Amino acid sequence: MTRAEALAATLAANAPLAVAGLKRAVNEAAAGALDREALGAVRARCAASLDHAEGVRAWTEKRTPVFTGR
Repeated sequence: MTRAEALAATLAANAPLAVAGLKRAVNEAAAGALDREALGAVRARCAASLDHAEGVRAWTEKRTPVFTGR
C-alpha cells in the first residue's frame, strides 16, 4: 500500500461530516478565503451529529466507531 493509499484509508475511516468540513476549511485556507464564522458552524454541526455521539460512545467502550454521516 502506498503512502497515499494509507492516508486515503485513514481519512475514509473518519466521520464523513468532519472530513467534509476539514476539506472545505483546507480548500478555503489555500484560496486565502477562510471564513471563520462558517468554520464555526461546521464545527457546531459536527458536534451535534450522531457521528459525534457514536465517536464518544465508541471511545468510552474502547471499540472502533461506525460512522454513518449523520
